[in-house]
Amino acid sequence: GDNFVVVDSRGNAMDMKDFFVTTYDQDFTAKPLPPREKPAAAREWRKMPDGRDFRTTEDDYQAWPIEKREQPQSAARPPTLPFNGTTEHRAEYSPHKLPPRDAAPPPRQYEKLPDTRDFAPESSQFRQWDLPRRQQPEEVRRHETLPFNAKSSYQEDYVAHE
Repeated sequence: GDNFVVVDSRGNAMDMKDFFVTTYDQDFTAKPLPPREKPAAAREWRKMPDGRDFRTTEDDYQAWPIEKREQPQSAARPPTLPFNGTTEHRAEYSPHKLPPRDAAPPPRQYEKLPDTRDFAPESSQFRQWDLPRRQQPEEVRRHETLPFNAKSSYQEDYVAHE
């Protein structure tokens, strides 16, 4: 591969790892940490005699035996009577027979019409008309303008110094 040499503003060669160092990294460098002490061995948990241990879940819960539930017998139902009632809507609005429909007319046979369309482009029908020549407008005589020698208040108040 290609080797790149990075040069600082004074012409000194720099290492690429120092090229991307910010001023923050230069001002606030990493400090060594003091060695860590090993934590003391954890004591085994024992229940406190006066009940201040807050481990209520294990102590208060007792596994009670679950008795199997017997399925109750379903009560005998009296025989149902047939429902012969009708709604007011069905009584008032009973269906009526529709008269039979007339048969559909036989389909018409397709007859091709004579083709009278002209498929020539419209440019073939273009006729160039003779147009009248435009008249040149009369030349307007203009009066000579006078030079503008006035000064603004700004120009009078703030004179340019040489």
